[in-house]
Amino acid sequence: MQTALLDTNVLFSRLLRDTFVHLHFHKAFRIVWTEDIMAELVYRLRRRFPDWSENQVGGVRRNLVAAIGAEPITGYPSDGFADILDPNDRHLDAAAEYGNVDYVVTTDKKAMVPDPDKSVYEYFQADDFLVVCDDSMPELVRMALLTNLGFHISRAKKLGSNFEDFPNFPEKYHSAGTPVFAERVRGHFQRFDMSRIWADPPKLSP
Repeated sequence: MQTALLDTNVLFSRLLRDTFVHLHFHKAFRIVWTEDIMAELVYRLRRRFPDWSENQVGGVRRNLVAAIGAEPITGYPSDGFADILDPNDRHLDAAAEYGNVDYVVTTDKKAMVPDPDKSVYEYFQADDFLVVCDDSMPELVRMALLTNLGFHISRAKKLGSNFEDFPNFPEKYHSAGTPVFAERVRGHFQRFDMSRIWADPPKLSP
């Protein structure tokens, strides 16, 4: 199965993080990770949400690692072959090369430029990567959207929310920096029976 190394800025977005995890569950690809990425995620969450408890901040990391599993990529050197535009992302290139990763996915348009002759991975903006997934495996994307939607519906119902209060997911994808994929999501959602999904939220198989 092909592997995807997700930059911290992808994982920082709750919506994108959930989407990629559900694609991982449905075997569209396998998410791989490093301790550097997770450390940056925890740091950024703490800076963004200073009032969160440790369970809220550290829980994001623990839940994510429990979901994607496997051991992190370790032992990589300080750099790989890419032209690094943001020195703070040098570790991504190094880890991707050392771990023989297929894709590096980011929302940072100025991080690095892989070497077309030496780099082993393809470098994608999150929006472009999700659109490619929808082009090549629309059924898996549809299933991932459904189970992710089911998770959020189940959570909303436990909190006492009504169907009318449920957020507009295509708009949320647009706000998360994936405007082209947001329109793909809109197309998928137009084919969903939302009242039926609200009544019986889809769940991931054990």
